[in-house]
Amino acid sequence: MAVPKPAVSQPKVNTAADRKTQPAFNPPWRTLFDGKTLKGWTQIGGKATYTVRNGSIVGTTVPGTPNSFLITEKRYADFVLELEFRADTSLNSGIQIRSNHFPAYKNDVFHGYQIEIDPSPRAWSGGIYDESRRGWLFKLEGRQQAQKAYRKNGWNHYRIEAIGDRIRTWVNGVPVADLTDGLTRCGYIGLQVHDIGQDAAKTGRYIEWRNIRLRDLGGVCWTVSEETPEHPVSALFDGNRDRGWQGDWITLDFQKNDRLESILLQLPESVSPHLQIAIAPEQAPDAWTVVFEGPLPPKKGGNLIALNGKRARYLRVSGKSMAIGEIKVE
Repeated sequence: MAVPKPAVSQPKVNTAADRKTQPAFNPPWRTLFDGKTLKGWTQIGGKATYTVRNGSIVGTTVPGTPNSFLITEKRYADFVLELEFRADTSLNSGIQIRSNHFPAYKNDVFHGYQIEIDPSPRAWSGGIYDESRRGWLFKLEGRQQAQKAYRKNGWNHYRIEAIGDRIRTWVNGVPVADLTDGLTRCGYIGLQVHDIGQDAAKTGRYIEWRNIRLRDLGGVCWTVSEETPEHPVSALFDGNRDRGWQGDWITLDFQKNDRLESILLQLPESVSPHLQIAIAPEQAPDAWTVVFEGPLPPKKGGNLIALNGKRARYLRVSGKSMAIGEIKVE
């Protein structure tokens, strides 16, 4: 099939000229933490401890374990998030938004946008880091007003807006980050306790979060289905790179009302896997519509599969024949 050359979007640091009025839609605030229990949250990643104390969630460091995350049970697309936190001055941390974990990507590692908590002299609190993926997207070098907004040894207030492909942050009322990036439009919210390696001096130190609330502005949350008789997404890579292939990101371009315009599949130029891509308006065994099946020829910039506004909420990507490899789905 003929495919037009895609326009691959890149993260964009916004300036004052890019700022636009946000939608007037203001649903009521929803409390994500009841101040008494961890109901609605679950822990993944490392083995740092999360408890409730004096109306706050307390995350405490443990040596010899990777980054730990306490994440919401629900995924969110467009939202405004506000919370307060207080961190030990020796600890780096962050607030994850639009973050996900898939068996096929780095052994289920939690990855996505992180709003930095940085008490160090670097002072990049409120910046945007792409956890376990692309690294820094919005640094605070030369932004002195933003760097001075964070309060050491005290409570800090974060406001985070994720609307469409735009992410903005405020620290104690001071505007900090303004980023346009459409790689991931939906995911979990998470509270990070950073790993401390084997540093015994940092064992038992903690960070506290409280007054966590959210305005849910809706948006589309895509769900990856693994219910397929072929190789599901989680099985597309069997560990044998000699016989397999390694994929890159899938980008979804959709409009309102779940209208999917296109799928961009970016793969190394040297491979040509045989895939089946299907969509469904609702998650049901008989609802899947195959929109592409066959080999994807190597193509610089990726293969763009046009769907011409088909209504879809679920995406399924499965390998056929010998197409065994790793695919990262957002």
